[in-house]
Amino acid sequence: MPRRLILALLLIAALAPVTWLRSPLRPFSLAQELTIKALPLPADCCRIGPLHLTGAWQLASPNQQFGGYSALVQSAPGRLLAISDAGYTLEFPEPGERGPVHLSTLFAPRAWRKQDRDTEAAQRDPATGRLWIASEGRNLVMRFDRKLQMEAYHQPAAMRRWPANTGPEAIARLADGRTIALCECTTRWRDQAAHPALLFTGDPAEGAEPFPFYIAGPWQFRPTDMAVLPDGRVLVLQRRLIWPFPMRFSARLGLLDPRGIAPGAVVEMKDLGEFPADVPMDNYEGLALEPLGQGRMAAWMISDDNNADLQRSLLLAFEFQMQDLPQ
Repeated sequence: MPRRLILALLLIAALAPVTWLRSPLRPFSLAQELTIKALPLPADCCRIGPLHLTGAWQLASPNQQFGGYSALVQSAPGRLLAISDAGYTLEFPEPGERGPVHLSTLFAPRAWRKQDRDTEAAQRDPATGRLWIASEGRNLVMRFDRKLQMEAYHQPAAMRRWPANTGPEAIARLADGRTIALCECTTRWRDQAAHPALLFTGDPAEGAEPFPFYIAGPWQFRPTDMAVLPDGRVLVLQRRLIWPFPMRFSARLGLLDPRGIAPGAVVEMKDLGEFPADVPMDNYEGLALEPLGQGRMAAWMISDDNNADLQRSLLLAFEFQMQDLPQ
């Protein structure tokens, strides 16, 4: 068998749904319940550059719509909103906070095809409560109001050739209203470090046309989410699939400076480092930032369990000082 064909089959196997690892079907339930279980961590665990891990939790719910989370935003002070790759939502209090749990959906039943609702990234405007969501499949950008009602959506022409299964995996809405969309795909088979990206100067859900550029990072790590820091730079969560059966992952963080963006430019991320071995590991796809005051920040991360029996829905909390980030 030719080497190229073998590599292609391995890639398909890694990306395809692993049906034999799927969790058994749960009894039907739409209960608004969430269990947040703290995971034990070694003393003084763990650091990624200036970020210090302050907590790790496993999430569980009997609700049929729970799991598969690929996007995360802060919905209100002390609360998080996770969105699955099937368009289901989980809004819940941060660990240590009190409040209700809401599990719901962004889309009416059968109103949208699976390829239209494969939501992979989200950004929220704290001032208006509006939510911008990127969806793989048809590579859409959608906008929702603060009540999570659809306002607008658009399929940018520049995204139409992005792969259906590795399309817009991360978006970032900058303070001046510009939006970055980042493809999980790479520029070519032999170059797994540079990822196609787009910069929209207007609202991508309203039909604004972008210009293309590239974001480069560590070899074989692919972006899964982004969040904008107070200084205008962008924190980028990245993932690498180490082995597909059972799935094992590595993750790392990088810094992107939007000042280097120009048409056709290759913008290098500043690497903050790989997650150390003591961090509870899974398929981390969602990232949200929370200001804590006096230059201190929290970075929340959530994993996509792929509805697989051997994976978990994990939540991590890191803290750091803005002044400690490399310049």
